[in-house]
Amino acid sequence: MSTLREQAAALTEQLERQTSQLREAQERATHLRGTATSPDGLVTVSVDASGGIADLRIAPTAFSRSTPEKLARSIAQTFASARASTQAQLGEAFGPLVQAPVVD
Repeated sequence: MSTLREQAAALTEQLERQTSQLREAQERATHLRGTATSPDGLVTVSVDASGGIADLRIAPTAFSRSTPEKLARSIAQTFASARASTQAQLGEAFGPLVQAPVVD
């Protein structure tokens, strides 16, 4: 049976470890980018960790190869794919913290 002091030390150690892991995950998150390109190659979108568009590239030939409606749909769909990629990366970065064990 552990003493109260040993339990407190174990909890303190766990807290310090989790705080360090959180800082590392936050640092990785600041540099995360999810990028997707439309199937026709006309649109490429990069999304940052906040879910905002970090970069949007439209091929110079897009307006001659597509209609405004199709291009708008392609931008929206490509953005959704890039955002899903970013969310998956965030899940990988923060997932271990969410499932961290609790000291008894």
